[in-house]
Amino acid sequence: TLADENGKILDPIDVGIDESNKAKSEGKELVIALTHIVVNFDKKLAKESSNIYLIVGGHSHTRLDKEIYVKNKLNKRVPIVQAASHGLVVGSLYVDLKDDGTLEVVEYKLTDIKSPLPEDPSIVNFVNEVDEKRNQLFNGKFNEIIGFSEIKLSGYEEGHAVLKKSCWGKHMAKMAADATGADVGIHLAFFEVLFLYYRIHLL
Repeated sequence: TLADENGKILDPIDVGIDESNKAKSEGKELVIALTHIVVNFDKKLAKESSNIYLIVGGHSHTRLDKEIYVKNKLNKRVPIVQAASHGLVVGSLYVDLKDDGTLEVVEYKLTDIKSPLPEDPSIVNFVNEVDEKRNQLFNGKFNEIIGFSEIKLSGYEEGHAVLKKSCWGKHMAKMAADATGADVGIHLAFFEVLFLYYRIHLL
């Protein structure tokens, strides 16, 4: 877990080390860390660990066309890989776990997903079904325009992140305070970008 019983966010490096040590103590031969903490912290995790053999990273959207190696506490090289962002690249990785406990990357490559790609009928049907269920949930089309403003927004605008102060941001902070009865309302455009991104791309 990344939080304790009081909701305090724990250090991901400490959690990764604890979980890898636990897995190793349970007899796992190969421990792979699937992270979402950016490449620099992946490097730190590898350096401070003893039982992580491979790190497949995320969050920083870094395109690593070649694996990065960092030596861990046992002086073993830990490979780190990451395949950019938004499904635009697919990573392929083959590894060999040696008898001495070291991990060798046999082959690693990134393949760009180039458009246009032929449609898969089953995926098209799935997307249409999900879209219809979403419309039913909102009692209408999810992307229906219900208002228009010429004021520049913070958050997500025409597919691009907009991180700046705005009139809407101030109103959202006030609404948050009013809705919760708090003395102070805070609007963080960066988190709005993340929220809207996942609403747009994952629903």
